[in-house]
Amino acid sequence: MSTESQGREIKACRLECKADRERRTFEGYASTFEKPENHDSHGDIIGPKAFDETISKDFPAGFIKVLWAHLEWEPPIGKPVAMSTDSKGLHVKAKLLDTPRAHEVLEGLAEGALDALSIGFQTLASESLKEKTSWPNPERAAVPVRRINKLRLYEFGPVAWGSNPYASISSVAKGLAGHLPPVLLDELKSRLTEDLRLELKAELLEELAEKALVTAASNPDPEEGIAEKALASIRSLRNEIRSFSLH
Repeated sequence: MSTESQGREIKACRLECKADRERRTFEGYASTFEKPENHDSHGDIIGPKAFDETISKDFPAGFIKVLWAHLEWEPPIGKPVAMSTDSKGLHVKAKLLDTPRAHEVLEGLAEGALDALSIGFQTLASESLKEKTSWPNPERAAVPVRRINKLRLYEFGPVAWGSNPYASISSVAKGLAGHLPPVLLDELKSRLTEDLRLELKAELLEELAEKALVTAASNPDPEEGIAEKALASIRSLRNEIRSFSLH
């Protein structure tokens, strides 16, 4: 294990983020604890105890800020009101300020136009694992996955894109599964366990979503438009993965 004191880093997580217009709050996972094979686009994962000290010391001291897209040269858009970790990752809740930028962000979260949270931090301790990185781009050299074991959190907040498409695949697949007929649901479960590259898994989800659209035409979903929304989310994710694969 190495002890570090390096510059600021950022990492994003695209999972469900709930916003409350009336209370002007949002909450969700700002970071997830992933297995080595689900490393992010930097080749990193974050260990389950990495946030312990910064939550116990920096959060109550008011050190951690809520920013839009890591814009530290602009005023904060809110302040954290709750932070904790569980088996999934770092869960946060924030109260947004009554400012024009905060209003825009709240509307984006409430309407689903913004669906990712990101953290800005400094790595204090990390280690290289025996597992190697696996990139969608086969020309990118494999290196040991880095696990961050201790960090200092400076800020978190909404961003337009996440840095862990692997987490997005799981999230979109879970949401799609609830709206597939039994035959397609069985296909989803069996084929997502295959050893497929990230891009191929996204293509599989898009294929199943398109089949779900055909099924929905003859058997209307009680939640109107859910198949269309699922397909739109998957196509957006595929664009994100294509961008990820170029790095």
